[in-house]
Amino acid sequence: MADHHMTINFEKAGSAFSTVAEAHQAHLDAIGAGDTVADYNAYAAALSGVTSTTFLTSGGSAVAAGSPGNGYSIKQIWGEDALKAEIVANGSTDTSSYETGGWSSESIDVNGDTGAAFVAGWHLS
Repeated sequence: MADHHMTINFEKAGSAFSTVAEAHQAHLDAIGAGDTVADYNAYAAALSGVTSTTFLTSGGSAVAAGSPGNGYSIKQIWGEDALKAEIVANGSTDTSSYETGGWSSESIDVNGDTGAAFVAGWHLS
């Protein structure tokens, strides 16, 4: 089983954020669940079989240190069994529910060995 290399890009057109924490918190505030970046970091740290990093982006690409961005990306590397367990426990990896308050999202899931995209519903087979 190949690892899943998932990148989730969140952007808010017309915005300029100085740090990934600022962008991430602005997005969490728009979602309105009362979560903080620290809450997300604790959740990500507690996951088993996954590594997670976040970075400031503009147009979906990482920005140089000190440059503003209009969003952020979460890059996660999941073992396939861990990702299947996460989907069973918490539902689909669809990010459309996080598109609120002017935020857009794009989720990319590729095979860590080949770079080929996983097809939707891969976990059902």
